Amino acid sequence: MGAKENFRSNLAYYMKRAGMNQIELAKAVGKSESAVSLWLSGGACPRMGTIQNIADVLECGTSDLLAPVITMKIVGYSDDKQTKEMNDYWFRLNSKNKKLVFDLMKSLIEGQENSND
Repeated sequence: MGAKENFRSNLAYYMKRAGMNQIELAKAVGKSESAVSLWLSGGACPRMGTIQNIADVLECGTSDLLAPVITMKIVGYSDDKQTKEMNDYWFRLNSKNKKLVFDLMKSLIEGQENSND
């Protein structure tokens, strides 16, 4: 997944979390609705100054908007509330802590696989 796609996915998530639509975001950051639409389609990525403005409006960090997206599929859980809660926790982590959690999960899985031998 490229930088535009990462930004697109993260922007959509943080807009939804903030309860903000394209028109509201466009007005809040002083950009056109068509620019926001282009960002959300993955057709373009704004400049860093605009990304900082977006982060301020959406109350997240620029790294949250630019970070690679890691899709977590939880197998064995049918409780959508629990899945949503885990997803919300994930997106509240900063990039450094996301890497720590990812590395821990990888290590735990490797340990499980080695103990099953």
